[in-house]
Amino acid sequence: MSEPNEEVSSQEITKADGSKEVINRNNLGQFAKGISGNPAGRPKGSKSRTLIIKQAMEEALTRDAAEAFHEIVDTAIEMAKSGDKDMIKFVLGDVLKEARRADGSEEDSKKIGKIEITFSPFQGESTNAVQKVIDGEFEEIKGHTKRDLP
Repeated sequence: MSEPNEEVSSQEITKADGSKEVINRNNLGQFAKGISGNPAGRPKGSKSRTLIIKQAMEEALTRDAAEAFHEIVDTAIEMAKSGDKDMIKFVLGDVLKEARRADGSEEDSKKIGKIEITFSPFQGESTNAVQKVIDGEFEEIKGHTKRDLP
């Protein structure tokens, strides 16, 4: 196959409706670099209808999932606040892992839903820390005092 010649030839074509169009092609009949074969086509960089629909669906699903997640977290927190020890352990499981990984600073805090819990560094196993939270031996839950919680 021969290399295309950079020389571009112009050819004028008369369409069925009587209008004329100039087509610029190289010696192999290919459109010259940078010249569109469909100048009235979709602009470069624009999104296809399929992509627009896909992005809209992903956004809606993400938004719905986020709303559902917040509802689930709020329900779990309410159950924990009402004294459900299993739910307290479930809700705080991730918090305690993070607190245990804390770099030894005086406090570590973690936000669950709308509630932020602040821990002082603690000694011992994470199960002891869960029991401390259950027993009310935590510093503060932002927006709530120990009296607000069971």
